[in-house]
Amino acid sequence: MALRKLSATRAHVRYKLKDGSICPGGSTISKIGEDQSFLISWAHKLGLDQQDYKKVVDRAADIGSVAHFLIECWLKGDDPDLQEYSKVAIDSGTQVFEKFKTTWNKENLSYVSSELELVSETYRYGGTLDIVARDKDKELVLVDEKSSPQIYGSFYRQLAGYENLWNENNEERIRRRVIFRHGKDNPKDTEVRWLDDLDKHFEVFKRQIDLYYAFRSINKK
Repeated sequence: MALRKLSATRAHVRYKLKDGSICPGGSTISKIGEDQSFLISWAHKLGLDQQDYKKVVDRAADIGSVAHFLIECWLKGDDPDLQEYSKVAIDSGTQVFEKFKTTWNKENLSYVSSELELVSETYRYGGTLDIVARDKDKELVLVDEKSSPQIYGSFYRQLAGYENLWNENNEERIRRRVIFRHGKDNPKDTEVRWLDDLDKHFEVFKRQIDLYYAFRSINKK
């Protein structure tokens, strides 16, 4: 068992194409054009409660990072080192992780790969796939783990983009896909959503890529 450390100051992943150019990540692309007005009311409510929304966002990000790291270490059989993170982040992240283990075992999946960084030369974007697994019939399953309070529309487009990343870079194709959502606060807040077809979501995702590069070309002028 190898000891792996999660650094609180780790660099953000940068995706590069074969020509050396930097390309956007699927998570960024999937949010383009989505209505974000609910974030304004959410931040306003936090202000009324005398909470700094930036600190709340950072804390949530730390919890998500810890949870994903614990999941990856568990799947790979590594020993996690979280000494750079706060007790709050570790406790909440561990709660998400424990719920993930229950869901994983219930769905009868076996591990193939995790935190896999890929790029699409065809559509010029990248992404880090949470988990690729096999179901009881040995079919490839793309698993996306979320610790958000609900499933948002961008999650479907992100997952569609990630499915394309895998299929573009591998001969064996993804056959099934699923979103695991394990909330940070309520121990019973767990959701599993299997998705039969992401074709329509990928069509929207491709248009979001076009928008990204269109905006970038304007900003360069």
